[in-house]
Amino acid sequence: MPTGKNIRFLLSIIYTFKATAVALPLTRPSVRLIALLQGGYWFITGVWPLLHLPSFLWVTGPKEDIWLLYTVSVLISVIGGVLLLAGLRRHVSLEIKWLGMGGAAGLAGIDIYYALNDVIWDVYLLDAVAEVLIIGLWLWAGRKGLSGNNTTQETHQANSSYGTGR
Repeated sequence: MPTGKNIRFLLSIIYTFKATAVALPLTRPSVRLIALLQGGYWFITGVWPLLHLPSFLWVTGPKEDIWLLYTVSVLISVIGGVLLLAGLRRHVSLEIKWLGMGGAAGLAGIDIYYALNDVIWDVYLLDAVAEVLIIGLWLWAGRKGLSGNNTTQETHQANSSYGTGR
């Protein structure tokens, strides 16, 4: 069962981010920026346990199945790398956007459910907030900068030379 302490902690984090967002006059970001942000975040958090397991366990709590931790780490690292590469190459497609949003939604749901049921440490609620913010950024960006969403000469040239060996 979720405890009042867990719920108060999560609500205080959400309120802090909400208050900060209201105070800042912001322009809509491009999907490229969101892919770079999420890709960097996921790549770093994915390789962390692979590079230094003791510090990861110190922050996130003990784990019973290290092989499962490594499996998730590899998957998060690869997805983060793909998001980073898409952003760096300025080729963020609708599929990349859905990969980012769907993955973030899945992790947020798992983080919230298991942290509120005291299966994992409350620090995962911070990750849940980050994942929800990432989803919000993807939604806010809309189609701005989405590959296939523009008709620039460069896009036409890339499409016309596809499969011709040029």
